[in-house]
Amino acid sequence: MLSRVPLLALACVLALAPAMTAAETSSIGYSSVAEALSSLRARPDVTIQIKAGWTIVDDRAHGILWSFTPPGHPAYPAAVKRILVTRDGGWYVDTRMLCEAEKEPCDKLAQDFYDLNDNMRRSIPHKHRSGGQPPPQ
Repeated sequence: MLSRVPLLALACVLALAPAMTAAETSSIGYSSVAEALSSLRARPDVTIQIKAGWTIVDDRAHGILWSFTPPGHPAYPAAVKRILVTRDGGWYVDTRMLCEAEKEPCDKLAQDFYDLNDNMRRSIPHKHRSGGQPPPQ
């Protein structure tokens, strides 16, 4: 009987594994773009705006800016989570993305945000890059 208990426990873990790994493997912390947007819309501590069709969610308290592609965008649906972090004495943007579209438009979206982050990083005054106050969002 004792040998069946570990086997039963393993079977339960394996049965639950798909449900657990979906959220855990998403780099944005949600298992889908729809779940992320729905959860963020329910939070009273964030600011939500529509800019050029994009849904922009500003979580200022945590230094996180979310961007959701609009319907009709080649990478729709996609969520991009950008986190302002300090590392090695400077400010950096940690970008995470969940894109549910085809690979090519998702790759293009990732490159667009990489370029946007690079431009933003270069525009931050030197005093902010060397550990000063974070730049305004």
